[in-house]
Amino acid sequence: DGAPADPFGRLHAIRGETVGPTAEPSHLVADLRGAGRLAGVCLMMEGRAFEPLDPSSGPLNFLEGDERIEVDGRPPITGTGTEDYLDGAFYFAEGLVSTPFAQAWGVGVNGAIGHASACRWHVRNEVIDFSSSLRVDLEIGPGAPETLEHYRSVAYVYR
Repeated sequence: DGAPADPFGRLHAIRGETVGPTAEPSHLVADLRGAGRLAGVCLMMEGRAFEPLDPSSGPLNFLEGDERIEVDGRPPITGTGTEDYLDGAFYFAEGLVSTPFAQAWGVGVNGAIGHASACRWHVRNEVIDFSSSLRVDLEIGPGAPETLEHYRSVAYVYR
């Protein structure tokens, strides 16, 4: 219903990047102090299958990493996987997503490397307001940072 009222002010874009190989268990999307509203997150991700390959392992299984959103120091809201956060359950098996709240494009596999580009918007009844702090991160794979190739993110935050 429009831009948030005061005290949120202006829209900011916060860029994040994690390049593999890494021992870090997650990709940091945003870590902020003060008040604001998370408006959305856009991601470009590349990863690989777990080793050794088995029937449940594929180049897009790096998307199994859970999203975690911590608001005002409370225990984090933990999701069920990055692909679910992006409305693309089972690695976008139903096809690419295009809704007012989530979009995905460029999802695919090139050899052993999977890639996905997507956005998730926190609008209407899914707004995420914070008064003292916000931390958003994405677990890399289900606790498997070795599956990371490259994560890039932009968080859109009113502050």
